[in-house]
Amino acid sequence: TPIGTRIEVVLLEDGVESTQWDTLRSSTGFAAQHGTRVHVGTGQASAVVRVTAHWADGTVTSEEAPALQSRITLRR
Repeated sequence: TPIGTRIEVVLLEDGVESTQWDTLRSSTGFAAQHGTRVHVGTGQASAVVRVTAHWADGTVTSEEAPALQSRITLRR
C-alpha cells in the first residue's frame, strides 16, 4: 500500500530551487477516505526539477524533470 509514502517535489523559480513535501494519507477527518493521488501546486515555478517518492518500506523512486502541468505516476 502506498499509504505513508512521502512525496518530495523540487521546483525551480527564478533560478532558485525550492522543495515541497506531502505525505499520502488514507484519511484526514471523520469518516473520510482519500485516493492515492497527490496534487502539488507549482505556483510561479518555471520548471519541475525532480519528483521523488520515499515509500514507507524505504524504497525511493524518482522522475527527473517532468513537464509542468502534467500528471506522472511513480511506481515502487
